[in-house]
Amino acid sequence: MMLLYQCGGMLTIFVALELTSISLYILTAFHKGELRSQEAAVKYFMFAQISSAFLLFGHELHNGMTGATSIFAIGEAI
Repeated sequence: MMLLYQCGGMLTIFVALELTSISLYILTAFHKGELRSQEAAVKYFMFAQISSAFLLFGHELHNGMTGATSIFAIGEAI
């Protein structure tokens, strides 16, 4: 979480969110014996990956419009 707080660029925001998500996937599938836990982990993983794809698409739109990946440069351009 501290990495997400200290991010200055769009790429580091994405990496920080993905690193946070890895631990959440593990916690979701913690009960190995239960089928519901495994099903929930797979559904959460698929939903998170689709959401990450949309997030990357939005980052690329900002990058295409402004030509920068820094949050401060994007704020100045907008």
